[in-house]
Amino acid sequence: MPESDGDQYFALPPFVDTCLSNGLRVVTVHAPSVPMAELRLAIPLPAHTVDPAVASVLAAALGRCTARHTPEQMDDILGRRGTTLDVSWTGSQLTVNCSLPQQYVADLLSLLSEVLTAPAYGGAAGHAAIRMVVGHLRARAAQPAAMARDALQRRCCPSLSTSGPPDEAAVAAVTAEQLSALHRKVVRPDGSYLVVVGSADPAATAGAAASALEAWRPPPSPRPFAPPPPMTSAGLHVIDRPKATQTNIALMAPAAARIDPVFPALSIGNCVLGGFFSSRLFTRLREDTGLVYQVESSIEDVLGRQVGFIESATATESAPRALGEIGQALRRLCDDPPSATEIRAASTYMTGITSVGQTSQAGLASTLAGVIGYSLPLTWLVEFPEQLRSVSPQQVSDAVRRYYRPAAFSGVLVGQHSALGDDVQALWGESWK
Repeated sequence: MPESDGDQYFALPPFVDTCLSNGLRVVTVHAPSVPMAELRLAIPLPAHTVDPAVASVLAAALGRCTARHTPEQMDDILGRRGTTLDVSWTGSQLTVNCSLPQQYVADLLSLLSEVLTAPAYGGAAGHAAIRMVVGHLRARAAQPAAMARDALQRRCCPSLSTSGPPDEAAVAAVTAEQLSALHRKVVRPDGSYLVVVGSADPAATAGAAASALEAWRPPPSPRPFAPPPPMTSAGLHVIDRPKATQTNIALMAPAAARIDPVFPALSIGNCVLGGFFSSRLFTRLREDTGLVYQVESSIEDVLGRQVGFIESATATESAPRALGEIGQALRRLCDDPPSATEIRAASTYMTGITSVGQTSQAGLASTLAGVIGYSLPLTWLVEFPEQLRSVSPQQVSDAVRRYYRPAAFSGVLVGQHSALGDDVQALWGESWK
């Protein structure tokens, strides 16, 4: 794959950004590459404010059945229009994703209004949603990388009972009454936002959204929002996976919020560390030593907070050395900050990735939804690449020393306890002293 042009400049396509009388923000964008449309609806639902079992089943059941249409009728309506309707719960919000021919946008918005205002959660639809969630949980439990993430999240937020996925028994016990009650409480327009990217005039699309969704009214009670829980330093721990030949490493530390002025510099530092194929971690652990199958670092959202996240997979016998190399790489990042050449390479890569993410209607819709979700202005798509280009080595140095100190990271290793031993915390500390 050729390298992206890091000097390209961005221009937002024509758009309309409005707020309906019910509090729903609607952003409609003109992107006429194909006669299709992409819709993204986001409804805030932070994990720390809700029972995760009920929220998971709600996401699986939403849109499957309404007071007017059975699941079979819903499938028929969507199928005849060549439309997909996917609902998920990210841990911070309910998201509704739709892809459809442009001529059916008004029809889909009317159907979406029905889904939001007249849901039906009982009977076969509710049981199917429970089976779906249980299946996802079983699949996730078989993935050591997911086990590491879940265990690390629980350890860094020990006071929060909703810091991990629900168990199967809790999901199986969810009732239609619980789903209806949660829907009435949290599936509301105020604080939610809708993004529609398509080939139609954005003003006309905004008008269609207003006509269809003004009937979606918020309840009189305020949203049940509370600040996300604080993260605690949890050290390093081993999760025993007997007879495993592979060890998964997950490390996490608090990071700057995306609206923080330091975020562009920290993004560059993270990219230099492990964000692309020329990164320090990949070069050292994968190319030079062959210690790991995979290693990368990223900045992610966990329970409403931004975190620096490092994960790697390696053979069990190589795990202690790989962990030590990661600790040393973090120490070197702070002691020997990225050079101007490294910063330029990271900026070019990140700018190119941002560009690639906007070349399709689906990519642009998801990107804009993410921008809004992080409380950023839509102009961020234009401004962020410029911010990356202007980051100085000193700014990167200050950012990584503030957030990416090795001691700031907590971690979990999923593998054979007998092979890894009880001294991973000591090994981690020795690697960067």
